[in-house]
Formats: sequence, structure tokens, C-alpha cells
Amino acid sequence: MSGTESAERLKAIVAALDEADRLQDVVPAVGELHRIKREYDWAHPSGSLLGLISRADRRLFELRHPNARTFRLRGPWVGGIQLAGVLSLFPLLVAAAIAVIAVTLRLADGGLAFGSAFAGLYSASLVHEWSHALAMAGSCRPCAAYGVAPFAGVRLEMRFRKECLSAADIVLLYAGGSLGNLALAGLAAGVGAVLGDGIGPVLSLPLSAVVWANLALGVANLVPAGFGSTDGAKLALWLRARRSKGVKGLDQGHGAG
Repeated sequence: MSGTESAERLKAIVAALDEADRLQDVVPAVGELHRIKREYDWAHPSGSLLGLISRADRRLFELRHPNARTFRLRGPWVGGIQLAGVLSLFPLLVAAAIAVIAVTLRLADGGLAFGSAFAGLYSASLVHEWSHALAMAGSCRPCAAYGVAPFAGVRLEMRFRKECLSAADIVLLYAGGSLGNLALAGLAAGVGAVLGDGIGPVLSLPLSAVVWANLALGVANLVPAGFGSTDGAKLALWLRARRSKGVKGLDQGHGAG
């Protein structure tokens, strides 16, 4: 199938998804979308096709999850602030629960437990998504963030500026989030090592939370598992396609997550 033919089919699918109110109304279009993904030449990625697939994936997610919320990101700076707000809700809720447990079991001061948990969870999620966007700033940009409240996971709809994507573009697209997490984990660990044991729990606990939360998210997203649902799985599929040069297909979402 030619790139032009795939683009026309994808445009028709996106139009059908945009007009639909229920998933049942677009079952043929969803099947066609999956067929295009299976036939996609992942060894030679096209920015325009990946952008259309990313848009179709976002609309399909909205139809599958009636409670989904989509936030249009207005440019790099305002969009970054919007993303920061969206990603704050889940860490706030989890940190509050951890603080209650810590106080109930007399494990730690409630304020310290809340602050440490929030610092770790929020820094990990925010740095991950910001790093995805920054890593691909020259080739694409996130135009929408979507998920289900309280946004334990957020997906990004990407709009590509380049038609022909290089190997470096793809690696940065999918590995950028984890690289940001690992960099922050290393930085926080370095700061803790320099300051030493004399800093006390008020600083040591938040630093430890930042290190472990970012390390966990960064490593987990690089694991090539989850049937294409993690960044590592998508990257592994692309690497296999590059290695074989004859393997096609990526039957999962093409947005960064």
C-alpha cells in the first residue's frame, strides 16, 4: 500500500471517528485502523501518517472511555503549564493517602510523608511527559493530552513537523521520557550524596522519593512488554522492523505516553 493511499484511508477514518458519538457506530473504521497499523512500514516511519494515527488513537480512546478528558495544548510554554496542572491531581490524591497511612501507623510526620510522596510522584510524571515533548521539539510537538481522571496515565497526541523521520527521531520520541526520568533520578541522587547524611529527613526523604519514583518510571517504561503499550515495547517493535527490514506493523498507539 502506498503512502498516499494510507493517508487517504486514515483521513477517512479520522473523519468517521470525529463524527461518531458511540464506539458501536465506527466498528468498521476501527477495524480498518487496525489493518493499517498491521500493514504499516515501521522500518520507514512517515511523520504525516504517524500524526494521523496519533489523532485517530486519541479519538478512539475518547470513544472507548466516556469519562475521558482531552486538553488541547496551546503552544510549548502554555501547553507545558497545562500539562503540569493535569498531571498534579493523581500525585496529590496518592500523597494524601500515604500521609494518612503514615500518621495512622505512626510511621512518619504527615506533612513530611505527603511532601515526599508528592515530590516523587509528581516529578516523575511531569518530567516524563515534558521530556517526551522536549526530545522531539524539532520533529513534532504534542497538541493534546488525554486520559481519564485522576490522570494516573496521560497520553499525548503528536503533530509531526517532519515527513521523513530518522532513527534518532524515533529513539528520542519513545525513549525521551525515560531518559528524562533517569537523568533526574541521577541528579537527585548526586545532590543527596553531596549533601551527605547531615541534611536530615526534611530533605533526605523528598530526595529519596524523587530518586526512586523517577528510577521506577524510567525503567518500567523502557521494558519491552505490555504488547506495545509501553515506550520500550514500541521502541522494540521499531528496532525489530529496522533489523529485518521486511517486518511491518505496529498495532498499538503511536503517541508518546
